[in-house]
Amino acid sequence: MHRLIVLCCCIPNAMNIASRQLRHKCQPGGLNAGRFNAGNTAWPCNSSSSSSSAMRPHALPNPTRHVSQLAPSLRRRAVAMVSRRQMLLAASASQQLAGLSTATASQQQQQQQAPLTASGSGYKQPPKEILDIVDAPPQPALTFSPDRSKILQLSRPPSLPPIFDISRPELKLAGVRIDAEQLSRSRMSYYTGLCIVPAGTIVPAAETDTTPITGYPAGSWINYVSWSPDGKHITFTTRSPGGPGDPPRGPLQLWVADATTGRARPLLGSRRLNTVFDSYSWMDDNTLVAAVLPQDLDQPPTKPQVPPGPKIQDNSSGKKSQNRTWTDLLKDEHDGDMFEYYGTAELVMVDVRDQDSEGTIIAPPRMYTEMDGSPDGQFMLVSWLTRPFSLAVPAGRFPVTVQVWDRRGSLVHHIASLPLAEDIPIAFNSCRTGPRAVSWRDDKPAELSWIEAQDGGDPEVSVSPRDVVYTLDAAAAAAASSNGSSQVAPQVLATTDLRCGGVSWCDGDLALLYESWWKTRRSIVYTFAPGKPQQEKQVLFDRSYEDVYSDPGSPLSRRTSNGSYILAKIDGQRQLLMVGQGASPEGNRPFLDLLNLDTKETRRLWQSSPPYLEGVGSIMSDNNDDAPITLDGLKLLLSRESAHEPPQTYMVSFNGPEAENVTEQKLTNFPHPYPQVRKGPGTEGGVKVVRSV
Repeated sequence: MHRLIVLCCCIPNAMNIASRQLRHKCQPGGLNAGRFNAGNTAWPCNSSSSSSSAMRPHALPNPTRHVSQLAPSLRRRAVAMVSRRQMLLAASASQQLAGLSTATASQQQQQQQAPLTASGSGYKQPPKEILDIVDAPPQPALTFSPDRSKILQLSRPPSLPPIFDISRPELKLAGVRIDAEQLSRSRMSYYTGLCIVPAGTIVPAAETDTTPITGYPAGSWINYVSWSPDGKHITFTTRSPGGPGDPPRGPLQLWVADATTGRARPLLGSRRLNTVFDSYSWMDDNTLVAAVLPQDLDQPPTKPQVPPGPKIQDNSSGKKSQNRTWTDLLKDEHDGDMFEYYGTAELVMVDVRDQDSEGTIIAPPRMYTEMDGSPDGQFMLVSWLTRPFSLAVPAGRFPVTVQVWDRRGSLVHHIASLPLAEDIPIAFNSCRTGPRAVSWRDDKPAELSWIEAQDGGDPEVSVSPRDVVYTLDAAAAAAASSNGSSQVAPQVLATTDLRCGGVSWCDGDLALLYESWWKTRRSIVYTFAPGKPQQEKQVLFDRSYEDVYSDPGSPLSRRTSNGSYILAKIDGQRQLLMVGQGASPEGNRPFLDLLNLDTKETRRLWQSSPPYLEGVGSIMSDNNDDAPITLDGLKLLLSRESAHEPPQTYMVSFNGPEAENVTEQKLTNFPHPYPQVRKGPGTEGGVKVVRSV
């Protein structure tokens, strides 16, 4: 399988590179969400967003982070992947890498002058030493089941994608890049295999200690892997690689596997998913809603030979309308038709226990961008794009409708019909008018929250309050709808004078409210009681977010019986666990603090110390439904690495009333992925280094 690489003139000292990475790349191993949405990431596979990794306690720290942090420095100097259209082999690479290659100069000359292969590709291979580094098998991604009793191990492909994959055409429409054959995003990353490991087993485990997921077509590429809320099922999608000898490519197929036996079977019969915007979402332990191709899907629209008319952009109103430079915008009406064709899906509800069902259609074909079940599984938050489209802004600013439905797809409450947003100011802290950040409250069975700007989305407008946080009880809205009465009005929960950044929920007595302002770099965090609106919010932190030395960290979350994640109160009191990077003149030293919200005093429970870079991950002692998290018996995930050792994961236990006793259990024992670059006698980094003049 050919991969595109270019040889460079020398390989610097790999261990020095690793040391520099440890000084400057200080983030601990990213904790992937319990849902591995690999299909929404481009090459290379991204681990998690920049938000706090502790908010997603399903998963182990990403064991392949050394590939994304340590290896790129080496790879940028030794191997680089460049444009899929123009790949050049450096003319002097073979001579300058003579110290790495065992071939003689005459052999190298013969290789450079060798004719094209029988396949006609003409791609040349670098020396074996380079290939061994580039094609080193990546370590698997790992995620815990919701009940913490199992670990799902996801095998990763080689670091560089095959040429037949990256050379495929893609549609560039409204800022979205689409694979027309799969009706999905293009350039998706993927997994190559799945297996289940008991939670007490050190990974990588022997084959006798694992339960492989079987039953799906061998060699398939896997995306959108997810545990069911009760951890008894695992869902995922498969697709053909589309390489030589592979089956024809097509839309993704949804599968479900038994988490005990590992046996998988297809869902939805012959129906396939449309994953351009969304894929599927669990409603409860056995039911999910999926975005599938419409039953009457026709051929894609053809481009007319003659343009139907001129392109007209009208600003005769004189309204100020500044825009940034966007890429891949729609160019004409045909592009709009194509965007609508490939983005349209219909929603079906399916019970994973029903082996022969194609699901029940609950909504007609639309351009659905979100379908998110409430924590109690009784309602859905649904949004979709509508016309008119724009040639000036990407899809994220197209008109969108947001509604709340019941499980049958019946309307419960219409939240908003947001118009086309072409006039959002380009200044920082600008935003769209109307409801934004609409989501379910994590601490309630079925209550929505959202934010609305009071300044028209323009930071230059002086107004107080600037943002308002609203809530709406879906059950109350459903009761009003069934009785034929008017819609329930949303309630004001909180206000901010800066731009609101959202809310972290805990319970009726505690939540954290965030606001910030870009011009002053000011960030404020408040505590408030959502169940007691008459109480004023209290300032917890008021600081510059650029002052990393004083960063107090971010709060850890715990899982609830509904499968949502809320702030982890310690011992039932107003105490939170805060994890931070611990920036200092000597480098980053991640820490774990116990914060008293009333006195604002902190007590350090743990901190990383040289020569290791360590990072605290998710709470693992939250598997007892909604029982309080206690300091005595607290269990956390911990990642640890050094300049010479790859990242490993540990389970750390704190015992005693003051958490004075700390023990740890090793969960992974991954070998070094690049043993040839480790320091050795007589070499720099274990590889003979040839420097160019």
